[in-house]
Amino acid sequence: MNSVLNKVILTAALVLGTNQVFGAKFRIKMHDQQFRGENTLHLKQLIKDQHPGAQLGNQRINLIQLTAKSKNGNGRVKLLVDGMVEDADRVDGREYDFHDAHRSTFDYVVLTSINTQRGPWHLDLKGNIKVRMIEVSTTDLRPAPRPRPIEPFFKSFGTKKVDKFIVDTDTFYVSEGGVEAIRLVAVGGGLEIEAVKVYLDNGRVLDMGSLRGYLSEGQELTHHFRTRHGAGINKVVVNATSTSIIGSRSKVELQLGLRR
Repeated sequence: MNSVLNKVILTAALVLGTNQVFGAKFRIKMHDQQFRGENTLHLKQLIKDQHPGAQLGNQRINLIQLTAKSKNGNGRVKLLVDGMVEDADRVDGREYDFHDAHRSTFDYVVLTSINTQRGPWHLDLKGNIKVRMIEVSTTDLRPAPRPRPIEPFFKSFGTKKVDKFIVDTDTFYVSEGGVEAIRLVAVGGGLEIEAVKVYLDNGRVLDMGSLRGYLSEGQELTHHFRTRHGAGINKVVVNATSTSIIGSRSKVELQLGLRR
């Protein structure tokens, strides 16, 4: 027979060792109901009766905490998930305490499960047993949602005028660390971005194909860096052409997304 402490430690390890960290704990009040002989408690139905909004379709049972006592100290309880016995234990008690309502006369039984099936949850009782409370702990079988990434803070590093009809090369000197994204914005007219090179502080040069294309006035192209601590950038070189035939030349604005 496993001790209560060992079972709690086992269940904690099972839960923390997975990404299934979303769950619930349901208290089922049994009001010292007495059961004689052999009885089966349908846990999902009991939960829904006392917690009408409970959504159990994607939950798996981890832990049962049973507050109960048996008249002769030899009561038995078994936890079954989808028809399979997951755990069993004895329900303690003394005959002269059986009709005493004080909480000290009740036994505290812990049953655990690692079964991930979505079938019924049953608690089988055998003996002359009074049940005060059943606490059911669950976790969600669905993968935990990925946390939404924190959008970096975008800071402008200036604008450069872009020639018409011929490819213009403009260099932005930035010397900035912790860069999580780079963004080009068309200002005052349309642009065709033909090439972008990013010079990192470790000597690498990145050819940013994702920043090529046509931009109307006010439109932007953004590239996110997938680095742990952000990129360190010394300069950005942009080859572009102004597509505005009439009026002034368009400008390209460089914005860097900095780690918050």
